[in-house]
Amino acid sequence: MPNMKEEFNIDEMMDGLKGSFDFREPQEGHQARFQSRLEDQTMVVYTVRKRINWWKPYAIAASIALIGILGLGLINLQTGSVENQVAQIAPELPQTKMYFANLVEDQLISFEQYRNEDTEKLIQDAMKQMTRLESDYLKLEKELIDGRNKEVIMQAMIQNFQSRMDILNLYMTKIKMIEQLKTNNDENIII
Repeated sequence: MPNMKEEFNIDEMMDGLKGSFDFREPQEGHQARFQSRLEDQTMVVYTVRKRINWWKPYAIAASIALIGILGLGLINLQTGSVENQVAQIAPELPQTKMYFANLVEDQLISFEQYRNEDTEKLIQDAMKQMTRLESDYLKLEKELIDGRNKEVIMQAMIQNFQSRMDILNLYMTKIKMIEQLKTNNDENIII
């Protein structure tokens, strides 16, 4: 192995390679042949791509969706809505519900007449109570459909509406008391 510290002499290396370099001119036509090879390599090749038919997967998906929708529609026709099922079980219940719903609606409209910053909290609390009672009523409807003790559940449903009216009347009384106190305080003020 040569010593790395020895100087590398390029002249000696070139003398050793003398005669092995090709200094001759290329043959005639070399440049034309080279150019034609380049052109052959850079030639653009056009390929025909296979077109993907996207309508087939979409058609399959649409068919599946249509079958699903029709199936759900058929199930709904067979079972009917909750209101229809309740009406089949207890025909008088929808009329009772309509009666109490109209009373509740009238009471809620009268709340709006008294809505101000003094009564806002009471009105919001009454609305929370109505929401809770409505969710309880929906649970009772499901229990009635499930076939449990129908008489007890129907009584509970009617009691639910009566509780709504009682709560609304109680809140209306409180709101009217606030308005009365407000009116009395305004009358007692001397200018």
